[in-house]
Amino acid sequence: MFRDALARAARSHPDDKVKRLVEMGVAYVDFALQHRSHFKVMWESGVAKANYPEMRQTAHQAYLLLEDAAKDLHPRAHPPRQQALVRAAWSVVHGYAMLTLEGELPAHGSEQSARNLLRQSLHLLLDQFAAKAT
Repeated sequence: MFRDALARAARSHPDDKVKRLVEMGVAYVDFALQHRSHFKVMWESGVAKANYPEMRQTAHQAYLLLEDAAKDLHPRAHPPRQQALVRAAWSVVHGYAMLTLEGELPAHGSEQSARNLLRQSLHLLLDQFAAKAT
């Protein structure tokens, strides 16, 4: 379900690489909020993915969606820089999801305004990456 949510977001903006990556981040957080128990099992269950090849493969496919979108953003960037973007983007959305789930990052206003704040946060990150990539 998680991988499919990210894949739908990745397909939603084929001509806008920044928006695609931003919307993948929104899809990540939306999944966490809409499927809280699944998300908690994914990250807090202590289940060793190595013991479940299908789960490990699906998790890797979800990661590759993020990695491909980040690499596509600046294909000529050095691989360590691309990996830094992947990890930074992942950290932002995962942190945002976890803080929201724990009530540490209260959503002021509507659900839409919370999404817009996440979008702004991701744009700040991506703008910094883009400025240094040119």
